Amino acid sequence: MNLTPLFKLSLISGALMLAACGGSDNDSSSDTGTETESTARILITYSNTTDMDVFDDADEQIETLGQASAASGRVVRSDDGLSAAVVTTAGVQFVYSGLHEESEDETEEEHSETHDAEILSDLTLTDANLQVAMTQNHFAVLQNGDTLLYPAGSLEEATEAEESVALDGVTQSYPAAILDEDHGLTLVFANDMATVYEEETATGTSVDCVSPEAFVHVGELTLAQCDGGLITVVVEEEDDAEPVIEADVVDLGNLTVTALMTNGHEGFILGEGVQFKSLSWNHDTESLDIADVTLDTTATDICAVDFTTAVEVAGVLTNDGIMHYIDLEANEQQGESDLEIDGDTCGNQVMTAGSEAFVVADSDNNVMRYIDSHDGGNFHVHSTFDLSQGSEVYSASLLHASGVETDDDHDH
Repeated sequence: MNLTPLFKLSLISGALMLAACGGSDNDSSSDTGTETESTARILITYSNTTDMDVFDDADEQIETLGQASAASGRVVRSDDGLSAAVVTTAGVQFVYSGLHEESEDETEEEHSETHDAEILSDLTLTDANLQVAMTQNHFAVLQNGDTLLYPAGSLEEATEAEESVALDGVTQSYPAAILDEDHGLTLVFANDMATVYEEETATGTSVDCVSPEAFVHVGELTLAQCDGGLITVVVEEEDDAEPVIEADVVDLGNLTVTALMTNGHEGFILGEGVQFKSLSWNHDTESLDIADVTLDTTATDICAVDFTTAVEVAGVLTNDGIMHYIDLEANEQQGESDLEIDGDTCGNQVMTAGSEAFVVADSDNNVMRYIDSHDGGNFHVHSTFDLSQGSEVYSASLLHASGVETDDDHDH
């Protein structure tokens, strides 16, 4: 396994937030004669065209960024929120938002120097059906049985992968997850197992995993979706002692895992229909806390889930056109707001979240809804923006400085 850095760049730290409420509904741009600083951009792909579009919160309009390798590109956002990978059946393209996190010592003029979003063509991969996952602010790409790691914090300066997880005689079946970069610990999926490696050596910690489908990180806890179930891997360090690694299969009763979601601190396990559970790592008891979350709904399916990054709220969009809001501190539903979305299917509703707001792209009605709250009040549709007539949004991600601490905040 080659974990030798090819370059070292530190991520500018700080936090930018999605623009606060202001203006009026139905294209809420205002003509003030002054330029507005861009703090967020929405990257959009479509199922009926290869266009990759960007909506800029300053200009409040959609512009074409370029062409995806194929239609129906899945957007994978970095942990720091500033870049994304667009994954299609024809390859992977990386997009840099042009935004950055605010440094404590930078001037107001330096802070306002945002750049245009761009496709990083030097990093484009053209192999078919590549798999991509986000791990500790690195894009992990499975290519030819090995995992390539692209650090999101310095992506715009890169010309190739910075690191790789390549093991002699081992053909990986899913991108490897970084568990602890300082100790060279990774979770490798191969030979129907999920195995922890330290550099190129298997540690002896492994769990059955025939069909890996996803993994997420919740603090030092890594969750992996395998065979409709859930496995957990915890790496704990005490003082200067060697890290302790534990891997377990989680008993979820009759729930079959269909998706995993996380904001880095809390996680959701989605099941069939409207079933889902929340989870977090309890440092005091050194155990996984799992709780059922019950939605007050007559809906039959969950369309999308996402987390705001500056407030402890998750949004759950169900197939009756209603957004539900989960207070992550209380672990309970805090209210709901009818978004007046026509129809009762999930197929044409795509959701993404920013620091304090949600955006829903509604292809049925060719609009994009900006949903926020004021001073702790109820979430509501604050503004709507027109989508191109006939567009069928496939995936969208709101790129903004998330404020999430990542490994890229430190030197490699």
